[in-house]
Amino acid sequence: MIVKIIIFTLINLSLNSLSENDFSIKAVYETTEPNQNITLFRSFCPITKLNIDGEFVDIISNDRYYYEFDSKGFHTVYLAIDFLNCSDLDDMFYYNEDVISIKFLDEFKGKKITSTFSLFEGCFNLNSLDISNLNTEYIEDMSYMFSNCRKLTSIDLSNFNTRNVKNMKWMFEDCQSLTSIDLSNFDTSSVTQIDSMFWNSVSLTSIDISHFDLSKITTFWQVFCDCESLVSIKLPKFKTVKSIETYLMFDGCKSLSSIDLSNFNINLKGDSCRMFGGCESLTSIDLSAITSKENDNLQEMFSGCKSLKTIDISHFDISKTRCFYGMFRNCKSLTSIKFPKTKIPKLENLSEMFLGCELLMSIDLPIYNINSRFLTMERVFSGCKSLTSLDLSTLNTELSKNMDGLFSGCKSLVYLDISNFSTSNVVSMNNMFYGCESLSSLSLHNFDTRKVIRMSYMLYKCSSLKYLDISSFTKPPSTLSINYFIPNNEGLLKVKKEFYNELIKNNDVDKWQTQFTN
Repeated sequence: MIVKIIIFTLINLSLNSLSENDFSIKAVYETTEPNQNITLFRSFCPITKLNIDGEFVDIISNDRYYYEFDSKGFHTVYLAIDFLNCSDLDDMFYYNEDVISIKFLDEFKGKKITSTFSLFEGCFNLNSLDISNLNTEYIEDMSYMFSNCRKLTSIDLSNFNTRNVKNMKWMFEDCQSLTSIDLSNFDTSSVTQIDSMFWNSVSLTSIDISHFDLSKITTFWQVFCDCESLVSIKLPKFKTVKSIETYLMFDGCKSLSSIDLSNFNINLKGDSCRMFGGCESLTSIDLSAITSKENDNLQEMFSGCKSLKTIDISHFDISKTRCFYGMFRNCKSLTSIKFPKTKIPKLENLSEMFLGCELLMSIDLPIYNINSRFLTMERVFSGCKSLTSLDLSTLNTELSKNMDGLFSGCKSLVYLDISNFSTSNVVSMNNMFYGCESLSSLSLHNFDTRKVIRMSYMLYKCSSLKYLDISSFTKPPSTLSINYFIPNNEGLLKVKKEFYNELIKNNDVDKWQTQFTN
C-alpha cells in the first residue's frame, strides 16, 4: 500500500473563528518531545476542514494524515468529514498511540455510517472517548472497533442501535482497563460473528449477554478467553440445540468459580480445544445441556481446572472425536470422571490426557478404538499418584509409536491390565512405568520390542516389584538406551539371555533371581 503524506498550509485565522459546530471530531494528542512527527488519523472519507491547535490547515490530499509538532505536550485537533461521500469509518484511528481523547461532535448526529471496523483499534493511550453522537443504526461491521484500547476504563454504549450489525468479533479484545460493560441495549439478532469479542479484557469482572440472540452464529471462539478477573457471567439461552465450535471459549478465566450452562443448549462441533482450560477456580460444572455429536477435538478441554472435583460427560457422543490430548491435565482436585461408552474409529491422540490428576483413584475408560491412524500415548496417566487400578484391555495400540511416561508417577497403582497391548510399532518406552512404587507384579511377555530404541528409566523406582516378565524382549539394536531400566530388587526376573547381557552393562540386577527363557 502506498502511503500518501499530507502537506499542510497554515491559514491565519483567529481562535475566535473556531466553532465546534463546524466540525465532526475533536481529538487530543500528546507528544513527548519537540519536533515530533505523528499520525493524526487515517481516512477514506473526504476531510473538508482541519484545525490544529487553533490554526486552520489547508488539506492537500486524503489518506494518512501526518503532522510535526514544534513542542511537546497536548495538542487539540478538529476535523470535519464530508458525510455525503462517506459511508464508513474503518481504520480511522488504527494503532494511533498518540491520541488520548476523542469526541464525536453534534455534526455526527443522524449521519449514515455502515462500518466502524478497527475504528479505534490499537489506541493504546486513549483514556477518554465520547461517541454518544455516533448513529449506529446502519452499521453492519463493528469488529475490532475498540480492540487494544488498553487505557479505556469505561465505554458508554447506551446510544448504540445494533440491530443491523453482523460482525462483532474482537470488538472489545484487549481492553485491559475496562472493569465493566453494559450491553443491555444490544440487539444481536443479525450477528453472525462474535469470536474473541472480550478476549484478554483482563479487568472485566462481570459480563451479561443473557439477552443476546445468537441464533445465527456457528463459532464461539475465544469469546471470554483470558478474562482473568471475570467472576460472573450470564450466558444466552438456546431454545433448540445449536451446533457451535467453542475453541478457547473460557480459556484463562481463572477467577470464574461457577458457570451456569443449564440453558446453554449447544452441540459441540469441530474444535472445543481448551473450552474451559485454565479455569483454575471452577469447583463444579453441569454439562447436561451440552452434547457432542460432531466434535473431533477435545484437546485440553478442562486442562488446568485444578479446583474441579467431578466431571460427567457420560452423555457425550465422542464417536467422531480424534484428539483427547491433555483433556484433564493438571485437574489436581478431580476425584471422579464419568465417561461415555462408545467406539472411537478415528482416535489419534491420548497423550497427557490425565497427566497430574493427583486425586483420581480409578478411571473407567471404556475406549473401543479401531485405529485407522497413528495413536500417540505419551504420559497419558503420568502423575496420577492416587490411581490404584487401571483396565486398558479394550484399547487398541497397534499403531502406537511412543509410550514414554505412560504410567510414570502412578505410585499407588497395584493392578494394571495391559494384556492386549500391541507394541510392534513402538519406538520409545522411556519412563513408561517410572515410579510405580506399589506395583508388585508385571507381565510384559506380550510386548514386541523389535523397533524400540529408547527404554531408559522404563521401570526405574518400581521399588515393590517382585515379579517381572520381559521374556519377549529381544536383543536390542546398538542404539538402544536402557540406562536405569529397572531397580535392583529381590524378585523373579524372566528374561532372554541376549537381552540380559545388554541389561547388565548399565544396570545393577544382581539381587534379581533370573530365569532365562528361549
